[in-house]
Amino acid sequence: MKHKNTKLILNKTAKNLGQPGEIVHVAKGYARNYLLPKKIAEPLTKGRVKYMNEIKARRIAINKARIDEARLIKKQLDSIGKFSIRRKVSGNDNIFGSVTDKDITNLIYNTSGLRIEKSQLQLPVIKNTGMYSLEVELMEDVKTKINLQILPEAI
Repeated sequence: MKHKNTKLILNKTAKNLGQPGEIVHVAKGYARNYLLPKKIAEPLTKGRVKYMNEIKARRIAINKARIDEARLIKKQLDSIGKFSIRRKVSGNDNIFGSVTDKDITNLIYNTSGLRIEKSQLQLPVIKNTGMYSLEVELMEDVKTKINLQILPEAI
């Protein structure tokens, strides 16, 4: 017995099928009973294909603009080189309190005017004065390292 398949275009991410905008071949029953009623997919039409291609082109353009912006921020961070922050310290150079990601994002903003999200920073454990290397992940493909110097606060 020959199984009949139908072509659909996905509106949402579907497990084991694909991402939005992809054309999939599925059994008619699966399409009729599950994908279409839940609006996970729509029947394939010329207008729908054209619309999805336009959306893909827009996403690509937006993603390219984000990558260009991330590379510009990376270049600016690399040109600065080192950020310094002062903290109160004990006799053996242990700092009181901690240096948080919020402190560092504020430091970067006040120094360079660049907005970095806390989630983009990967902080080591900072307990003493000295130099620390921090990784900043601006996008999946665009990463940079910045140097953070912890200095004792003048009393």
